[in-house]
Amino acid sequence: MPQPALDPRGLRGLILDMDGVLWRGEQPLGDLPALFARLQALGLRWVFVTNNATRSPADYVRKLARFGVTARADQILNAALAAVAALRERWPQAQAVVHVLGEGPLQAMLTEAGFRVTAEPQADAVVAALDRTCTYDKLARAALAIRRGAWFVGTNPDRTYPTPEGLVPGAGALLAALEAATDVPPTVVGKPEPWLFRLALERLQARPEQVLVVGDRLETDILGGQRLGLPTALVLSGVTDRAQAEVWNPSPHLVVRDFTALVDWLALRRGPGTPARGGRPLRPPGGRGACSLPSFRHARGGRTRCAPTGGHTAGHAQHTLLRQPWRASRPVPGLVLRRGLWYSGRRCHPTDCEGCMVAY
Repeated sequence: MPQPALDPRGLRGLILDMDGVLWRGEQPLGDLPALFARLQALGLRWVFVTNNATRSPADYVRKLARFGVTARADQILNAALAAVAALRERWPQAQAVVHVLGEGPLQAMLTEAGFRVTAEPQADAVVAALDRTCTYDKLARAALAIRRGAWFVGTNPDRTYPTPEGLVPGAGALLAALEAATDVPPTVVGKPEPWLFRLALERLQARPEQVLVVGDRLETDILGGQRLGLPTALVLSGVTDRAQAEVWNPSPHLVVRDFTALVDWLALRRGPGTPARGGRPLRPPGGRGACSLPSFRHARGGRTRCAPTGGHTAGHAQHTLLRQPWRASRPVPGLVLRRGLWYSGRRCHPTDCEGCMVAY
């Protein structure tokens, strides 16, 4: 699908991944209460979308509250809801028997949707997700059900997920084991498949080009958004590094260091003079329309100066990175082209010059 242009002023909402974007394990990634207050001040709405089926929406409401963020259960969409949506497409009256390889919240959400959940291999469908108490017996029962004809549904293909100690096996690792044991590939219902993204658009009551997908995984968050024609932003605070981002095709609209950097970029681009981190607008010392920032060295040794277009603000924004290969042949004031990426100088503040929209 052709990728839409990213129009920051036309955005109405965000689809936010959580693990690797808002937190890593129990460690928040940034001042989350302040960041969401800034998004609200910018007139943006959001839903939280995760491939994790081990927690219910109510669990995520409580976790967000521990980090100082207020959320409603209807703002949270997880892969268990995607599994329910997929099963209802085949069994609208929830008349199926479902074998579950997964944890309590997944089983509870399927039961609440009206499906009969069983641990036995006689089933119409197998729904497999991350199960941190998985045993050989559990894998064997799920494999037997699939071999007997049950529809094999996987909540998500994430092979790993980030923790403070490092990457550990995710749901995709269990799906791979079942596929190897049955020769049956799963029908994946989480990201990058469309169910969660469509549910999110319904909740936001917005068109695809009006919603920015934010995530840390190229193969789920970014790919899923691109398939449905949503603009995308990759954060490098999770499982993806800069080298991987540079070779992904098509490129995300934005590649930023973290969630804080993304909010800084949105604050800048949605309107001149938008304060960053609570900064107050001020008149630049260099005079009206002039830039007080120092010049910086071009990648090839030349010197360039920022070319402001107004909207100077106090405070130093987090540095961000924007990949714009379609503009690689066009000069951009205050930016340097290096390997297809536009860079600003390290001392250049994105909040001080609209021309300095990219920095790291």
